[in-house]
Amino acid sequence: MLRAAGRLPPPPGLSLKGRGEASRPAAISESLEAPERSLPPVSFREGEGSSCVVLGLGMLGLTACAWAEALGITAIACDVSDARLAQAARFGARHLANPDALADLVKSVTHGRGADTALELSGAPEAARASLEVLRVGGTAVWAGAVFPTDPVPMLPEQVIRRCLTVTGVHNYAPQDLDAAVRFLAANHVRFPFAELVAKSFPLADVNGAFRFAEAERPVRVAVVCD
Repeated sequence: MLRAAGRLPPPPGLSLKGRGEASRPAAISESLEAPERSLPPVSFREGEGSSCVVLGLGMLGLTACAWAEALGITAIACDVSDARLAQAARFGARHLANPDALADLVKSVTHGRGADTALELSGAPEAARASLEVLRVGGTAVWAGAVFPTDPVPMLPEQVIRRCLTVTGVHNYAPQDLDAAVRFLAANHVRFPFAELVAKSFPLADVNGAFRFAEAERPVRVAVVCD
């Protein structure tokens, strides 16, 4: 049993039924909630001149690039994978870098000022540290990637204090976050290629096949359809 307010039907044009292209964007709506929670609370300016570094280009990172572009924020995408960087460009990232080139790119894009915000969505301690290093004075780092135990993150407290940085964690989402994510998906599923993020769909009876495919191919997402 679900409360009436506890369910959200897909909007027109999106469906969770079937295993075709039309069903794939709807299947990723839950993964849009972390970027939705991460971006609005951050005190940066929306529009031209605002910048956001996105570290880690899995499902969350790619959708964060799309959110930023839709808000008029310059997304600077970072990942160790050149293939994921190429995907990020299709999701609105205006600048791309591997980790070793990120600091110089951010300085160039922001004219030495630093980014307004940085989203750490990979879970890697090195990325968490980098999220602090690329910020402007008064910038905000949002950490949402490390939902599992990791090594400690080395940082200099003096730098956090003197540069007036804010670090905030995002985990779990409220119903209004799902509503915002679904609305965003409905408005932007043609603008950005969300369907390509779900590489393949499997029926529930073949859930083991879905796991085998995910382990072998390492796609962004695999869908299991509960027909």
